[in-house]
Amino acid sequence: MKKLINLMRWGSLALKFDLKMRLTLFFLFISLFRIQADSYSQNTEVSLHLKNAALEEFFNTVEAMTPYRFLYNLNDIDLTKEVSVSAEEEPLYRVLNRLFKDTDISYKLVNNQIVLNTFLPKPASVQQQISGVVSDENGMRLLGVTVLIKGSNRGTTTDMDGRYRISADAEDVLVFSFVGFESREVVLSDISASDNVDVVLKESADELAEVIVTGYNNIVQKRMTGAVNTIKTADVYSNDQNRIDNMLKGQVPGLSITSISGEVGSVPMVKIRGTSTLTGNTSPLWVVDGVVLEDPVPLTPTELNTPDVVNRIGNALSGINPQDIETITVLKDASATAIYGVRAAGGVIVLTTKRGRESKPVVNFSIRTSVAERPRYSDFNLMNSKERIGIEQYYFDSGMQYYNADANVNSVGLSGAYARYKSRELATWSDFQEEVRKAQTYNTDWFDILFRDALSVNANVNVSGGSEKTTYYASLGMVDEDGTDIMTDNKRFNGSIKLNTQLSDAFNVELYLSTYRNKRSSYPFSMVPPGISNFTRPTPRPFDYAINTSRTFPLKNPDGSYYMYRGHNDFYLFNIMNEYDNSNQTSTTDGVNSRISVDVDITDNLKVFGLANYTRSSALNETYYKENTNQVAGIRRSNYGEPAPGDSNLPSGGIIFSNSNFQDYIILKGTFDYTPLSTDLHYVNLYGGGEYRSNNYRGDNTIGYGYLHERGKVISTHENIGEELSGAPYLTIRDYSTKSASYFGVATYSFKDKYVANLNIRYDGSNLFGSNPKYRWSPAWSIAGRWNIMEESFMKEGLFDNLAIRASYGLQGSTNTQSTPQIVASFLSPASWSGLNLLTIGSPANPNLTWEKTYNTNLGLDFAVFDSRVQGSVDVYSKQGKDLITNTRISEVNGFSTLPINFADVSNKGIEFGISTYNFRAPHPGFNWSTTVNFSYNKNEVTKVNIDPVVSRMLSPFPYKPDAAMVGKPLNAIYSVAFDHLDENGTAHFKLADGTVTEGTRDLDFEVEDLVYNGPMEAPYQGGISNMFEYHNFQLTFLFTYGFGNYFRRQDILESWMYSPDQNLNRELLGAWRTRGDEANTNIPHIKNETGADNHKYYWDMSDIRVIKGDYLRLSNVTLQYRFPKTWLETFRFSNAFIQFEGNNLFLFADKGLNGYDPETFPRQSLPIPRSYSLSINVTF
Repeated sequence: MKKLINLMRWGSLALKFDLKMRLTLFFLFISLFRIQADSYSQNTEVSLHLKNAALEEFFNTVEAMTPYRFLYNLNDIDLTKEVSVSAEEEPLYRVLNRLFKDTDISYKLVNNQIVLNTFLPKPASVQQQISGVVSDENGMRLLGVTVLIKGSNRGTTTDMDGRYRISADAEDVLVFSFVGFESREVVLSDISASDNVDVVLKESADELAEVIVTGYNNIVQKRMTGAVNTIKTADVYSNDQNRIDNMLKGQVPGLSITSISGEVGSVPMVKIRGTSTLTGNTSPLWVVDGVVLEDPVPLTPTELNTPDVVNRIGNALSGINPQDIETITVLKDASATAIYGVRAAGGVIVLTTKRGRESKPVVNFSIRTSVAERPRYSDFNLMNSKERIGIEQYYFDSGMQYYNADANVNSVGLSGAYARYKSRELATWSDFQEEVRKAQTYNTDWFDILFRDALSVNANVNVSGGSEKTTYYASLGMVDEDGTDIMTDNKRFNGSIKLNTQLSDAFNVELYLSTYRNKRSSYPFSMVPPGISNFTRPTPRPFDYAINTSRTFPLKNPDGSYYMYRGHNDFYLFNIMNEYDNSNQTSTTDGVNSRISVDVDITDNLKVFGLANYTRSSALNETYYKENTNQVAGIRRSNYGEPAPGDSNLPSGGIIFSNSNFQDYIILKGTFDYTPLSTDLHYVNLYGGGEYRSNNYRGDNTIGYGYLHERGKVISTHENIGEELSGAPYLTIRDYSTKSASYFGVATYSFKDKYVANLNIRYDGSNLFGSNPKYRWSPAWSIAGRWNIMEESFMKEGLFDNLAIRASYGLQGSTNTQSTPQIVASFLSPASWSGLNLLTIGSPANPNLTWEKTYNTNLGLDFAVFDSRVQGSVDVYSKQGKDLITNTRISEVNGFSTLPINFADVSNKGIEFGISTYNFRAPHPGFNWSTTVNFSYNKNEVTKVNIDPVVSRMLSPFPYKPDAAMVGKPLNAIYSVAFDHLDENGTAHFKLADGTVTEGTRDLDFEVEDLVYNGPMEAPYQGGISNMFEYHNFQLTFLFTYGFGNYFRRQDILESWMYSPDQNLNRELLGAWRTRGDEANTNIPHIKNETGADNHKYYWDMSDIRVIKGDYLRLSNVTLQYRFPKTWLETFRFSNAFIQFEGNNLFLFADKGLNGYDPETFPRQSLPIPRSYSLSINVTF
């Protein structure tokens, strides 16, 4: 009976403690070594002398002197059986082997459990024999899962194949528990009459949080002093998102994910706790398995804010397959990120890839098909053909001769028809009227022509498993995405393999190899050839063309040929599909990453770790225009089919631009982990090491003139090309290296696991800042503490299940790769007049330029109440950016008007919280409902700057304008002029700071003090709300994301001169002032000609009445999943399978003034995020 009581106490009470301890140890040392149970038992010695003692007494004696506990089925083991054992400092396994020799009992060591089984058939029992298989959500069978009958000590564990067998009554409840997984209860009475019960365990977010993976060392949750969030990829995985960063939107407090374009494969803007630099990169540092990722092509901050550039090239994450990622850890404050040094001022996001487990091979396959909806005219507030001709008719009837201003026989609309009538191409007035009538009815649907409902396919397969000493994980992935515009498609291919092996009890090795290829084909991004005159129009994006082009003319002529016209931006004939059919841009990025890491247990409390990583990436971007494009016609100076001028720059052929980039990235890292003291009272840990990084970059830009695409992609030659391009480079080469060395250390002390103190320090040195020795090295450091209040005796009974306070303060640094202390010069071709080589200086020497600094303060609270049904954290922070690099004006006698210096300061202060609630909990297959809410508020403010603001830049609606920073205001803000009234002539007037009102119509002059501050462009309030419902085999999830408190300015709708006939217009203009008296009913000025610069129509577009709120609430994701029942799985021999339907961006609630634009993409006037639907199936066998 004593044994039963002890076993029950251990099974129901100590098991929870045991699981936590095992979890802590497992994740703390998973990257360093793996302890094997059998090797430990070989070192565990016992001394005991028992004669004719009951078997139960032997079990009690062994449990008292070792960390092992016996687990067995009472129906199988006779505890009263007498045994005699004599051992003196003898290994435990030998004692067990001798004891059970020639018996029906076998044993297996599973962690610190000695699991007993019997070979003999069991006697008849009124209980039924329940058996089955236990696996994880990916179908991998789990070894060592504890299976207990609730309220008793009866239990067993799963074997190598994840199988178990246990005797139970029909009314019993089986409890399945395993380290790192949520326990699961199965009510046998709720299961259909069957003796087979298969169970799927879900990984536990709570227990995963016991160990924080920082990318360097692993920290037990109760000793973590920093602001950190860890989530499982499986919890945020979206079939409609092929990038891991997009999946994090609305999932982590303080993490802002903003889509800058709805194009396929678009790269979002990612920020953690605001913007702390004026001219540097605001993105966080991305880390995979301890290796910092590098972008395949270095981009400037301006390029990072330009969708056409960054979407084509991609960033460091473009080659990552989300299905290979196990967990995501977001590090936000100095205590968490200081170990990463100067590159971590924007925060750090750590990705941990999947690894194999000890099991037979497990294969998982998934395939997803999705459809994204194209944009439609019904989404936007644009004129139809009749309304658009009405504007032209207004000009015509008013005698303003608008139709002559830009009209030509190749123009469109009413003005084009009138030009053809005047040239006698239209013989009669009736012919002219008939053509105008036809123009009113065309209603050409450019969205239908240039866009499609896009189909995409995503397929992945992975295999994992391994033995006791070696595990493996390998995967292949493929993504084939069509863009909603007809020109764009995006393909990605991934492959990876990870091998973990234990060469000895103290030596472990991990080998990792991955490769990827991204290939994107799309419409060309216009480039103007250097060194030659050209009369080209920028090649429009499909979305821009559909939005801005009149619907009053057709795509094709009646004979099927393309309708060629000359628009307001054209010197030569143009047709959008002719341009797209005869041009293209292709971007191909390849990458290979190889890594070896080793960890060695020198002693029980000293471990060393080494890592070597090599990454090779290449990117090839090619853009070509054939000779029959408008782009080439502008260079040739003649329409296609017409003779080129004798002095034409490009008399034959087209043009091709080729940009190649190659990057070799090396990381070498060595660390140690030393725990000199670890008792119930004191815990001391020292972690440190060094790191070396080298990044060698080579880029080539090549231009080919006379390109003949249809003739084998050759280049034709012509003497005019050589003459006109003398001095212009055909080839430009960029070749440079960045090198850095770092040293870091972490010290942690804990007293009774109640009070924790932490110190981080890191020194970084780089050739980016090296001309002045005192600026060569930059320290990053933090001090932090934690009080685990729940460990206090006065908290043992009460409301809280967990309560802890965290505090940290530290210094982080960052570099601005666009600024350098070195003199930068470029060699030019020899001068034509002297033959001597020329040299141009790009930037002067700047020896005192140093690192940007960010001082970070954080105060946090972690809590859990109501039996941990409600748990969360709250953080208050302050980030003070100091010595930020900005351009200051200098005397032009230096040869330059500006010089980058460390001068500006920016502050970010905020609060964030995340709460998870388990609203309903029930044993499977009952109803479960959980909710997660996260919220963040960030106040961004410029506190010091030396920029002289320029009114035109302050009025710009573009979201990246560091040259318009104002002290006391956010870095990126909306400013406007103050609208006052319209007069009887339809002229807009504005208020000035001194209270007066503007009087004229042109040459208006506004000072900085005359502008009105409307608010920040980036939403200070952001977050997400998710709900998950489970019932039987169904799972339903909803995710809402939101942003509040920011402002935009509507699209410009007025122009100084009358609108060109090929332009489409916003329907707002139908309500513009037409005649005297209209000023009482409208605030939109007249649309007549307004000559002169800085006129009232320009400033009306920049006025405060055009400002709208950027608030939005989006139903980002709805997912319905159905897991196939056991009978189906057995039929097809699957261990797990589910089918899933998903909808993304289903509803959006935002200001109607956006006129169909998306609040995330609106600041860049980009394609809105499309609504999409997907269907996927996932099987494991």
